[in-house]
Amino acid sequence: MELILQPFKIEFNYSNKTYKAEVIQEIKTSVEIFTITHAGKSIQVQSDRPLIAQIANSKKKPNFKAINAKVNQQAFYEIVVIAIKDHIYQLEHPPFDWSEHPKNMNNR
Repeated sequence: MELILQPFKIEFNYSNKTYKAEVIQEIKTSVEIFTITHAGKSIQVQSDRPLIAQIANSKKKPNFKAINAKVNQQAFYEIVVIAIKDHIYQLEHPPFDWSEHPKNMNNR
């Protein structure tokens, strides 16, 4: 099974410059592949998050690695991965409005 999600944009800073890139996320049974494109150049990053999600109560952190590319600037690559992780975290953990919580409804 392969699922291609709607592309999203990430923004990150490196060496006093702000970069904006488009990310296409493909989810397969055991891996997900992120294709990051900026200024006509692209890199693919593979993660094992779907495999870890299948394991019940797994505390293992997902691994991210570059595929089909050579990473010349490790610091730049790590910033891109952090930007992707942050975007995913915001999608999976939306902010919660505590004022709408049932226990707080009587305090109004």
